[in-house]
Amino acid sequence: MITKRFLITILFGLLLCVPQGLANSNNDLTAPDPQFDYQQAKESLKKIAESKQTVDAAFSKDFIKEQVLSERWYVVLLCLVSVISLIVVLIFIRSTKNHTARDVVNASGLNLIIFGTIILVLIVDTSEQLTAAIGVLGAIAGYLFGTLQKKVSDQSTQN
Repeated sequence: MITKRFLITILFGLLLCVPQGLANSNNDLTAPDPQFDYQQAKESLKKIAESKQTVDAAFSKDFIKEQVLSERWYVVLLCLVSVISLIVVLIFIRSTKNHTARDVVNASGLNLIIFGTIILVLIVDTSEQLTAAIGVLGAIAGYLFGTLQKKVSDQSTQN
């Protein structure tokens, strides 16, 4: 009984493998297909590449236009937020009892430095253009923070 099943399994396996082997031996992968036209395929690929270049050029022009328009809106909105923030800060300074001109200069200067830096980062395309401007803004911000710290230390020594 076991031998009958074993023989049937072997015969069935051989029947499945023989057509597979015959199909592989008849198929030569190195021979070119007589129905495939390589010249036509080359020309169609060349047309596709040319059309892709024109599409890429048109896309890049539209993309740059949209990017400049978006940058403009970002800058306008940041300017509005900067002005609103400056007004709020100045109103808070005005509401304090002992405010000086130095307080107004520090608050407005730091506000404008922060928003100016953000706008500059949005506008500039390369890092080479950005480094000098950020350095100058950093120096101004350092000066303003230094004068603010000096005022705080002067007040603590007076008390």
